[in-house]
Order: sequence, then structure tokens, then C-alpha cells
Amino acid sequence: MKRTMRLVYVASPYASISVAKDENQRRQYAKKIAIRECQKVIGAGYEPISPVLAFCDVFDESDRERVMNACFELLSSCSYILCKKRL
Repeated sequence: MKRTMRLVYVASPYASISVAKDENQRRQYAKKIAIRECQKVIGAGYEPISPVLAFCDVFDESDRERVMNACFELLSSCSYILCKKRL
């Protein structure tokens, strides 16, 4: 019997993190939040997909449109979405 992975798209804040002093601190906060939420998803028996963890140190703000398109592509492969609104 074929088993399908139960993927959860972990939507965590990045651009909206306003407590950061600079871009480096924003990245660190964003990754910390994403890791915490991914651990919750794993604990619930699902497989997390986090664009923050996948793209944070790969692209910069000038690539935002490209990253958003990649995020929508990833989202289309997931069964569920988890939205984290607060730090």
C-alpha cells in the first residue's frame, strides 16, 4: 500500500518581525520561530515544509518575487498549512 506524506506548510513571520535591530537579527528571529513551529508539526506526526528555513540564507530581499513564487509552489504540494502570527 502506498503511503502519502502528510506535508504541512509552516507559514511563519519574516518581513513582519519589527523587534529586530537589523536584517541579521530578523533572520535569527525568523529561523528560531520556524524551527519551533516545525518541531511542533513533527511532534504531531507530520512532515514540515518551512520556506523560512529553506530560503532565508539563500536569497535576499531583491529576490522576493522569486521566493514568493517558490513558496506558492511548495504550498501547492502540502496537505495542510500552519500559520504562526506572533513571536
